[in-house]
Amino acid sequence: MDVETKLDQASALHQVGQFSRAAQIYRQVLVDDPQNVEALYLLGVIVYQVGKHEVAVDLITRAIEKDSHRVEASMKFQKFVPSFLASSKENKPLFFNHIEKTGGTTLTGILVFIAVCCGKQYRFINIEYGLGLKPIPPKIKQDIISELRHGNVMAIAGHSHYGFHLNFGTAFNLVTVVRNPIERVVSEYFWKCRHNNRWNDISQEDFAVHLKQEESRNVCAKYVSGQNGFDNKGKILDRCKQNLERYFAFCTTENLDRMASFILTRYGSGSVVFNDSKKETDPRKHKFKEQFEDQIIKLNEVDYSLYRYVKEKESRFFLTQQEMLNINTN
Repeated sequence: MDVETKLDQASALHQVGQFSRAAQIYRQVLVDDPQNVEALYLLGVIVYQVGKHEVAVDLITRAIEKDSHRVEASMKFQKFVPSFLASSKENKPLFFNHIEKTGGTTLTGILVFIAVCCGKQYRFINIEYGLGLKPIPPKIKQDIISELRHGNVMAIAGHSHYGFHLNFGTAFNLVTVVRNPIERVVSEYFWKCRHNNRWNDISQEDFAVHLKQEESRNVCAKYVSGQNGFDNKGKILDRCKQNLERYFAFCTTENLDRMASFILTRYGSGSVVFNDSKKETDPRKHKFKEQFEDQIIKLNEVDYSLYRYVKEKESRFFLTQQEMLNINTN
């Protein structure tokens, strides 16, 4: 098994909460390739999630030192963290409703890194992957409530729907990211193929079946509305809009870098710029988007309407934030 396959396998285990098995594979990769940045970084995330903060700092720092992009981000975070320790006392904890395949892993990574830098004084709690729209298990709920009572929670993030935060009896600053359904559905299908050993056997026929599955349709609207199924599309869209009014910040995947910069600036001091540009490299994805675009939109009408709504709202939001920043810096 080559390194890339091992990392894919470990990543799949990591995302469903099987930390021990994932960590074992990451360590196997590091035996063969001690300088592997992805294995260092993701192993660091896991050991942080299980409470080994000092080890996490060492692993993530080593990963950053070997990657120029993360070195640049690290320098900005290091300048940001001391001011965060003071200003975060005046801010509510962040609650990130991470919708699958919207690019939210990038934002989660930022929150993890800040928490690592803050050590034990402020903790990042990652809700078990795969919860989705299911009820929260009692043990996880009690563990998080306990952490909140100690006042050391900087952020909570996980695949959770709107309303999930009400389980904990604490006021949060809510954050979420939505994505163009064409991009999201294609990304989800390719991700599933890759993590089910079908990466070299991706067919248009299977994708057509994937499109029609209820679990793949209007996913963003389900999360933002807090409802797993619905009949009246208009009412669900209205519910999404009402819920978004209660959010601290929301954006589309295209503006994830601006969202990250906004959060870092609000929770720190001054202007912090984070840029995470990724280029699409697989031509098969582009082909699927072109061929199935109309069908995807038809099957995800609510998500497409929600995406367009967020697109309009975020442009005004970020413009307002930039105007405020200009006022503060002039």
